[in-house]
Amino acid sequence: MTLSFTETRGAPEVGARLQGRLDTATAPALEEQVSRWLDGGARDLELDCRDLEYVSSAGLRVFLGAVKRLKPQGGRLVLVGTRGVVREVLDLAGFGALVELKEDGPCPAGS
Repeated sequence: MTLSFTETRGAPEVGARLQGRLDTATAPALEEQVSRWLDGGARDLELDCRDLEYVSSAGLRVFLGAVKRLKPQGGRLVLVGTRGVVREVLDLAGFGALVELKEDGPCPAGS
C-alpha cells in the first residue's frame, strides 16, 4: 500500500491531505515532508485524515515528532476527519492529549 499527501496551503499554517496507509513503509516519506514543512517555517500543521485508511506505530512516531517540534514555538498539530481504525489507534495511544482531533470540518484551505 501507499501513502500520498497533498499540500493544500503553505507556511506558516500548512495544510495537507493524507491518503492511504501510514505504516512502516510509508512513514519515512511523511516524516521527511513534515521536516521540510517545519524547516520551511510552518508553525501550525493541519492534516486532513479523511482518506487515511490505517496508521501504525511508525505513523504515530511521525505525529509525535511533529508535536515535539511545534510545541516549543507555540505551534500545533491538528488532525481532521479521523475515523474508524485510525481514530481508534489515536484514542488508544492517548493522542487526544497531544494534538487537536477534529471529527470533521472544512478541508484544509485550497483542497
